[in-house]
Amino acid sequence: MHNPSLLRKYIRNNTKPRLPIPMLLYEDKYILNNKEKCHIFGRYFSSLFQNVPIWECPKISPKNIKELNDIDFDIINVVTELSKLPNKNSSFENISYRLLKSFKDILAPDLCEIFRTSLDSGEIPHAWKRSYIIPVFKKGNKEDYTNYRPISLTSPVCRVFEKILAKELLSFLIDNKIISDYQYGFMPKRCTTNQLIYTMEKWYKALLEKSNTDILYIDYKKAFDYVPIDFLLNKLYNYGIRGKLHRWLKNFLKDRTFKVKIGDDYSDEYTINSGVPQGTVIGPLLFIIYINDIVTKIGKEVSISMFADDIKLTFCFKKDSECLILQNALNNLLDWNATWGLDISLGKSVVLHLGDKNPEFNYRINEKSLPKADKVRDLGIIINKKLNFNEYQIHKSKNMGKLF
Repeated sequence: MHNPSLLRKYIRNNTKPRLPIPMLLYEDKYILNNKEKCHIFGRYFSSLFQNVPIWECPKISPKNIKELNDIDFDIINVVTELSKLPNKNSSFENISYRLLKSFKDILAPDLCEIFRTSLDSGEIPHAWKRSYIIPVFKKGNKEDYTNYRPISLTSPVCRVFEKILAKELLSFLIDNKIISDYQYGFMPKRCTTNQLIYTMEKWYKALLEKSNTDILYIDYKKAFDYVPIDFLLNKLYNYGIRGKLHRWLKNFLKDRTFKVKIGDDYSDEYTINSGVPQGTVIGPLLFIIYINDIVTKIGKEVSISMFADDIKLTFCFKKDSECLILQNALNNLLDWNATWGLDISLGKSVVLHLGDKNPEFNYRINEKSLPKADKVRDLGIIINKKLNFNEYQIHKSKNMGKLF
C-alpha cells in the first residue's frame, strides 16, 4: 500500500472496535445508566471550558499590516468541499452526508447564499455552534470519568463554510509571513517528519562536536480548551483579521454549547466559555495563531520547535554555566503563559539531557524541578539519550505482533 495513513486507518478500524462506556465510579457510587453517564461527562467536560481570566486582556498594538475583512464563496469551491464530506448516512443534525454529496451541484448555489448572508450579518445558526461529544477512553482506570477525552462532532454544513474560511485565512497568514517558521502543526507542506529532521540534525551535530544538549519538552494543560476567547479575538485583530470576518469569528466562538452522547442517550446542553472549539475545522488554526508569538519570547540562543501545542526548547552548550540561558528562556515562556492564560503540565513536561559530560542541570518551573527522562516519545518516535531508534523499533515490533 502506497498510503501509510490509509493502512493505519484500516488496521485501527479492523482491530480496535469502539467499546461501550463501562460503569463509572462517581461520588463513591457505580453508575450503570447511560443517561446518568452522559450527565457526569457533561458536568466534567463543562468544567474544562470555563477558563475565563479575571484580569483584563493584555494590550497589544495592532500591527501595520494588510487586513483580511471578507472572503468570497465560490460555487466551485463549495462543490469541491461538499464532495470531500465522509460517506455517512447522517450526522447528528439528521442531515445526510450522502445527500449533501449526491446533490452538491444543486445545493451549492443556495449554500453560497447562506454562507454569504451569515458572514455579512454576523448571524450564525445555533446548530453551527453546537457540538455533540463522544467520550473516548485515554488510559488508566476505565471507571474514572476523568480518564476520557471529548471527541466533538459538529455541523457538516458549517464545516464546509469553515473549510473555505480556513483556506482563505491560512493563505492570508502565509502570504503576510505571520505564522512562525517554527510551527509545524496544521501547516501546509509541514509535518512531524519535517520537525524531527530539523531538531535531530541539531542534536546529532552537537554530539559530533562534543557539545551537550538539553531538550525541554513542554506539555500544556488542556491547551485548546483553556484559550481565553477575548484574548484570542484580540490577537486575531492584531494580525489583521478584522471587519465582518472578525465579527463572524467572535460570534462563532462565543456562546457555544455541547451535549454528550452515549448510545441513544444525551446529556443536558452545556455552555462553553473558553477554548478554541475542538472538532471544528478552524479550531486548530486559531490555536496556532494564539500561540504564534511565543517564539519572540524565547531568545535567539535557544531553538524552539512547535507542533500545535507540543513545544520543544533545544539548547546546545559546552560550559555548565550556560544552562542558565535555557532556564531564562523557560522563565520567559512561563511569563507568557501567565499573561495569556495557559498553564504547563509539570507532570507531562520533561527534560532530556544529551552528551557524555552533560551536567544535567536542574531546570525549574514555578520552584518545582522539571522531571528528567532517559527516553521521550517525540511526535510518535521514541527518542533516547543515545539518539538511536532501538527502543522505538522494539516497541513497534511488539505492537505489530498484537495485530496477528
